[in-house]
Amino acid sequence: MLQENVVWFGEAVNMEIKVLNTLPAHQATVISENIPETMAKGHFYPVTINVRNDGGDTWSAANGHMR
Repeated sequence: MLQENVVWFGEAVNMEIKVLNTLPAHQATVISENIPETMAKGHFYPVTINVRNDGGDTWSAANGHMR
C-alpha cells in the first residue's frame, strides 16, 4: 500500500468483506407533485404525487402501501 505523497508501507491485505443492506427500512423521496395552490373547503380536487421507494422494504398493497 502507498501512503499518499510519502512511501510504501506494509503488505497489501486481501480479505473478504460482507456488505450488508444499510438502507433504512422506510425511506422515500417525492419525485414530483401536482397540487393546486388554493382549494376551497368542501370541494374535491385532483392531486398527483409521485414517490420513489428508497428504503430496504418492498411496498405492497397487502401491507397498505398502495391503494
